[in-house]
Amino acid sequence: MSSDDDLNLENSHKKKRRKDSLTASGIAEYIRFNCCPRFFKLKLDDDDEADSRKWPEAFKPISPLLYGAGKELEAKKVAELKEKAADYQDFNKYVENEISSFNNLRALIEAQISCEEKEDYKPVLIYQIPMKSQIGVWKIKGIADLISIWPIRNGKVKVRIFELKSSWKEQTAHRIQVAIYVLLLSKELGSLLSKIDLEGGVINRETSLESLDPTCLPKFKLSPLIQDVERLLARNGELNRVRETPLPEVEYQLCVRCDNCGFNECCIVCAVENESIALLNLSRGEQRILGHYGVERLEDLAKLKVVKDNSDLRPYDFTSLPDKDAAKVRLITTDRVVGTKLDRLVQRAQYMLGGIRPSSPFASKSRWMPWLTGTGYGGLPEDSPLAGMDSALLFSPDGMIRIYLFVERDYMLDVISMISARVNCTRYKGEPLSVSRIIGSLPDDRKLCVDEEKKLLESFFQALTQAITKIAIEVGSPDEAPIHLYFFSRGERDVLMEAVRRQPTLMSARAIRDLLGLRQAIDQPMFSILQDEVVHRKALKFASSGLLPILEQSGFFDNKNWMAKRQDGSLVDLRLVFRDGMFNYSLPYHRNPNGTIAFLRKEYKPKDGYYPARARFSNQIPIEYLWAAKGRLDNYEEKGTAKVMLEKRKWCDYTQRIRRISDEEIVLMGSKICMALEHIERSLSIRNRRLGKKPIAIPKISEFTLGLATLERSCREFLDLEYFSKRQEMYQHYVLLPYQRVASGRSLIFEVTGIAESKKDFLVKGKLVYEGIGLPKADCIANACRIKGADGSSSGDWMVVTELKRNEQGQFEESQRRSPSEVEKSARAIVDKVDVRKSEIIINVVSWPSGKGRKYSAWHNLPTTDPEKAKSKYMQLFEVGRIYILDELADDIISDRAAKCLDYAGNNVLYGLLANFLAGKSEVSSHIALKREGALQFLRWVEGRHFSPKAEQQRFIERVFGKEQIVMLQGPPGTGKTETLQLEVLAHVAAHRAKSRCRVLMVAPTHKAIQEFVSKLARCWREYCREGDNDLKDLNIYRVLSNSISSANPIDGVKNVNYNEDEETVKQLKDCLMNQKELPPTASGSEPLILCLTPPG
Repeated sequence: MSSDDDLNLENSHKKKRRKDSLTASGIAEYIRFNCCPRFFKLKLDDDDEADSRKWPEAFKPISPLLYGAGKELEAKKVAELKEKAADYQDFNKYVENEISSFNNLRALIEAQISCEEKEDYKPVLIYQIPMKSQIGVWKIKGIADLISIWPIRNGKVKVRIFELKSSWKEQTAHRIQVAIYVLLLSKELGSLLSKIDLEGGVINRETSLESLDPTCLPKFKLSPLIQDVERLLARNGELNRVRETPLPEVEYQLCVRCDNCGFNECCIVCAVENESIALLNLSRGEQRILGHYGVERLEDLAKLKVVKDNSDLRPYDFTSLPDKDAAKVRLITTDRVVGTKLDRLVQRAQYMLGGIRPSSPFASKSRWMPWLTGTGYGGLPEDSPLAGMDSALLFSPDGMIRIYLFVERDYMLDVISMISARVNCTRYKGEPLSVSRIIGSLPDDRKLCVDEEKKLLESFFQALTQAITKIAIEVGSPDEAPIHLYFFSRGERDVLMEAVRRQPTLMSARAIRDLLGLRQAIDQPMFSILQDEVVHRKALKFASSGLLPILEQSGFFDNKNWMAKRQDGSLVDLRLVFRDGMFNYSLPYHRNPNGTIAFLRKEYKPKDGYYPARARFSNQIPIEYLWAAKGRLDNYEEKGTAKVMLEKRKWCDYTQRIRRISDEEIVLMGSKICMALEHIERSLSIRNRRLGKKPIAIPKISEFTLGLATLERSCREFLDLEYFSKRQEMYQHYVLLPYQRVASGRSLIFEVTGIAESKKDFLVKGKLVYEGIGLPKADCIANACRIKGADGSSSGDWMVVTELKRNEQGQFEESQRRSPSEVEKSARAIVDKVDVRKSEIIINVVSWPSGKGRKYSAWHNLPTTDPEKAKSKYMQLFEVGRIYILDELADDIISDRAAKCLDYAGNNVLYGLLANFLAGKSEVSSHIALKREGALQFLRWVEGRHFSPKAEQQRFIERVFGKEQIVMLQGPPGTGKTETLQLEVLAHVAAHRAKSRCRVLMVAPTHKAIQEFVSKLARCWREYCREGDNDLKDLNIYRVLSNSISSANPIDGVKNVNYNEDEETVKQLKDCLMNQKELPPTASGSEPLILCLTPPG
């Protein structure tokens, strides 16, 4: 960590900088802030903006702790390395002379080249190496932390550049910084490069330095990063583009990363004053797309649709807001990136505009956060079901125990430094119980610090268990009660889970880990993330989505709640104690004559109000407060702004400096944060009644366990998760407007032109509808249609058919109540034929009910042409002239098949092998390795083909002659898996053919997959028989189908069998596989057989 790492300390904007020079650490910082163009522009050229007004926070240090901790870690690591090196050189003396630095470094490298390879692998270490050179159009300089030189054989040396970082994990920004130093050094070494292996690595807190052998020290692949750096710094690179762009035109995104950026106040202030759509937390790409449609300010979005009254907005209302500018709305809603979000963006813009310029006719006048329509019931469990309502709750009303958790992480030491909880229940009439614990001390030693964390967690979980038990007894549920946990951010849940994993000897570790591991798709939802719920289901008035800004919009929260009583009886206002960096998120503003607002202008002295204009995206207490309570800040000797910042966080009363911050104030603040969490959660009054909460045994909660994990259980849980994930994805698709679904290429709208109903089929013919539904470039969208009909080898796509009607605005919408769950239950259909060019479609609507007991399928309506029958709840009317939409089916037929296989896991040989492997059982294999000699003729032919297998494919084919009972082949699409597999199967058959009969059963989950395999297998077999030998000429290849053989595409050499009609052939094949009996008269018992099929549904 070099001195130029601390670029944003002490008013760096007052140091005039060249506009064509950069530092390596500055570029790394740009990478760390998600390559934010505005961050780079302000860092490069912030003089005018910094001097434009008196910024209270912007252009000042965020925290000096990281810099101090980095220097401390660096000194420790260097001292450790220095003792083990062959030689050590400190290049700090060349800080102002990069030429001398390079010359001396070159001399050291040349000296090592002349040395012989050393057995002890002790390197020469050079510390703090100044560098400077040109890369692209930029002059780059920096100070590399450490360079290690090892002599190796043949007159060469290994040179590895290291960055020393105080972080716990290696980051891309660290690697980029190393890559820059490698580029700078390589430009100076010139002819020496041919004798040097130039490498890079990052040493962080957890890097072991026991050995200085190059194989034991960190190293990463340099070439991709060097290419990235060269592109970044080129004349047509991103940084040069930003340099040439005026600051007001530079795009940026306001997000959680802004919390740690020294410019966040400046960016948010400018965004609010300009009423920019960046306030909606849109990505730079999303803003660019909206700008293409002329949408750059909040009002541009807000005026696209009607401003509805807050009382009319409900998350379970899936109808679209009425349009005010229908033409522009149609254009935007069909955009693949922002189209699906338009309604929510408009509602957010209307409410946010109301907080900035309430006089706008397009602003929402709501005081509290309104619901976003169409966002559903969310992930908060309802604990107060109404009598007689359909509900999945398995407990008496108001009986769920709610636990609100606050987890404070010390990112410097990577431990939990405080944890608090608030326990309550609707039926409980007393004061909610609070539990708050702070770590005993924060030692530098890692083991001691983790031990302190263990003591903290033991004390906290013991007290929390007692609080839960007490409330359970008070509400009349001493034996069992449902429990639900609430975190503000997902990061807190992850930090707690990681801490529990870090503490395996903690008595309650297993119980907490298993409770946090419960998932809605498998067991029951155990926790909710309040920040996600608010962001996804509510319109926010401010850009920041942290605890305090959200609390301000969540109904009335009395500020007196932040008052707390200490043990000595004194009262303390926690808003004043923790003001700096936490409660001071608002700035005074002046209202302009046109209704807009301005901040911090010298010409405006009156304050018309306060607005949250600083980034506060989390709920964490600034770490300096906890370090102050533990006395760790006393060791920091800072000056100027950094010193003032630290001093403010040492005292409860900074101006008087009478009372220092102590553990008591920290603990009280933790409890109050939990109170705020409960207030926010209770304000979200529309919750989910169908989350399936189950009671948990209260007396044994500290012993809670998910039970023994088995292979079968893991497989079933995987199927549950996959189906849940797919279903949620389809719900997101169903919630879109019909023309938006069509624009995605995954849906079709058609008008019925004919119906042919029989006992076996319910065929519906239709004319595709693309024109007149609001789609721009309808021809292009039609050509992008991804729906396919039957192709002879397999049936067409499985879909659901939902009836549509035109609304008052002339747009299509579902004729019945519009919700994703209703669309999911629509009649199923199989696409028989679709011709986009002729606008024709034929579908076969499924007229039989879904099988009972299918876990991964929903109940679907059945088709009818009788209007009277259609009045039934489970029937759906089809008539000529009506309009319908085809959407993808949410059911997972393959998972249903897989689950059926697991019902017979005990008889499954493959399952038994895998289960034994997982259990560590090493049973003697009955598998006899095949001799390669039997397949030599085939293998030679394969090698001589025009497109012979690649090295990886060849290695896999060779494994057929190994002793392994299970061989796995994995890779992304298009990498040649099917080609490799069919060659291996033929090699397997050829090896068997030399001495015995061979039976191969090929199974794939889809018709398409098995058809592709059969086609390639048959083609290769025919080529071999024609060009190679006759040893495989008697091979029999069977393709088992579920549909008529006449509709299948014939493949030379493949015999098609219908298992519904060719009963005799199917029986003979089965007997051949099970009992090794002879095949039909067309094949003898010694002839090899490959049987290809998909499992039945």
